[in-house]
Amino acid sequence: MKLSVRCAHKEDCLERQVQVQLEDAKRAREEAYEKYVSSRDQYKSEYEAKLREELESIRLKTGQEIDHLQRASRGMYERENRIYYCQLQLGTDSRTAKLSNQAKLHAFKVERAQLFQEETAKALGQCQMESEKQQKKLEMLTQEFYGLQTISEKRAAELQAQNAEHVARLQTYERLEHELDQVTMQAAEIENQCVC
Repeated sequence: MKLSVRCAHKEDCLERQVQVQLEDAKRAREEAYEKYVSSRDQYKSEYEAKLREELESIRLKTGQEIDHLQRASRGMYERENRIYYCQLQLGTDSRTAKLSNQAKLHAFKVERAQLFQEETAKALGQCQMESEKQQKKLEMLTQEFYGLQTISEKRAAELQAQNAEHVARLQTYERLEHELDQVTMQAAEIENQCVC
């Protein structure tokens, strides 16, 4: 009788322990999945925000530089046209002498305009290079994002595999406990038969 009570008590204790371990395994699995989802969403949000900021910065910077170049070029040509028009309005007495000076001045302005045009082309080339650089940076960040996403998915798969392994061990433990209980009961029956 005492042996049966002890067996029953031990069985209850083992069942409680198994239940606690099962709950711990479930809780660990849920926590791992929540961490994975949270980490994935956070990486995605941060990456998208960074992309939006960089693209907006590139757009504003390029637009400002183009506007500046256009205004500078337009202002220069307007000033040159006004000077040229005023010079044409000079008196006829000094026209011949001034035409020579105007020709020299115009040649100088043309040369300066050519230099300015070359500088403008150089600046535009630099803008294009910067744009390409930012594009490459964007591609690199995109690759980095997908790499992090792959790592997160791999980690989630590993956690799921560990969880499955824990569940399998738990099932094996329960089966061994059941077999142990059967052996204990059989031993008790044999002992009772021997006493009788």
